[in-house]
Amino acid sequence: MTWRVRQFLFRFSWGLIAILIVGCAPLQPLKKEPLDTKVADIQRYDAFKQRELRQRAENELLAEQAEQNVWQILKDGFSLPTQTTPLADKYERWLAKHPKHVARLDKRVKLVLPFLVEEIQNRNLPMELALVPMIESSLNTFATSPANAAGLWQIMPQTGKWLGLRISGSIDERRNILESTRVSLDYLQYLTDYYDGNWALGITSYNAGNGNVDKALRRAGKPRNYDAPWKLPLKKESKEYYSKIIGLRNYIKKTGSEYPAFTPLPLDNFFTLSRTAPSRSFANIAKQYNSDIEVISYLNADYLSQRTLKNRTTILIPKNFKESIAAEEFAIAEIKPTLRKHKIKPGENLSVIARKYNTTVSKLRRLNNIKGNLIRAGKVLLIPIY
Repeated sequence: MTWRVRQFLFRFSWGLIAILIVGCAPLQPLKKEPLDTKVADIQRYDAFKQRELRQRAENELLAEQAEQNVWQILKDGFSLPTQTTPLADKYERWLAKHPKHVARLDKRVKLVLPFLVEEIQNRNLPMELALVPMIESSLNTFATSPANAAGLWQIMPQTGKWLGLRISGSIDERRNILESTRVSLDYLQYLTDYYDGNWALGITSYNAGNGNVDKALRRAGKPRNYDAPWKLPLKKESKEYYSKIIGLRNYIKKTGSEYPAFTPLPLDNFFTLSRTAPSRSFANIAKQYNSDIEVISYLNADYLSQRTLKNRTTILIPKNFKESIAAEEFAIAEIKPTLRKHKIKPGENLSVIARKYNTTVSKLRRLNNIKGNLIRAGKVLLIPIY
């Protein structure tokens, strides 16, 4: 081997190492996590209240017009290409054959859809993005996938931290309705910009990751403006993901004609952001606002211990709480919460255990298939933790 060949190989090897180092550099967070959580809470509260004032002013301007129906706003805002796919048609037919699933969505949308629609309107984004959490979690803030994705938008832990969400032993902002919506819309816009405005690839990347979509495009020999991700060599779930969004959109567009209409829903948030004292239990908050603990837990699923943290001062509550607000009205009672096991101690009864875990005797009976009040020490009960 000549001296010139050795010199070339030496320079080439160091150049390759430099490329690898740069290519493996960790992603930088889109937004840095605030150091002072109290300051972050105040900023969040002020921004939300300004949003409410703006919405109230807009509603007053529209007071003389017919009441705005969120479903109609959704239909009018659909703007992605109108093409359909065999998988989209298949999912649309599945929805038509499963009215119970559609009925559950019809109930749960009252909790969050007006908020989602207004957020997407404010950003001037395709209204199809409001369907993402319907596909991801069936609008369940408690939802956790086998891969540990969590919340309405099913955000993975690493992605959540990259997006600037706080994830610790006592709080998981992937389940926070306000924060998870904000960063998920940021992320969807980021992914779509990465593909030069191609929403089909951007939405598919939300499920598959843009690295896997890049590989699939290279393997298939397709350009970055390719708009048929269901034909790419991806995993089944990712291949079908965009088609499910289109299938749900097509179903919604046909409600009221080919399919039963959804319940009319005004463009008015179900919840508002409120200040609260530190370390209050969800049971006390639910009682104060004439609501079920499941509803308060659903709205604040990011608080993993059912208590507001000592350095947190805000919490979501129902906006109109003069009338009783029951979980069954929103199909929350059908959502499976986290379960923990409790070994029955001598002297304990269902009432004592229910009080200990902020639940009810009837829920313990139903969950553990118990008739009456007889339980035995040493046996294990399943306890719902919301």
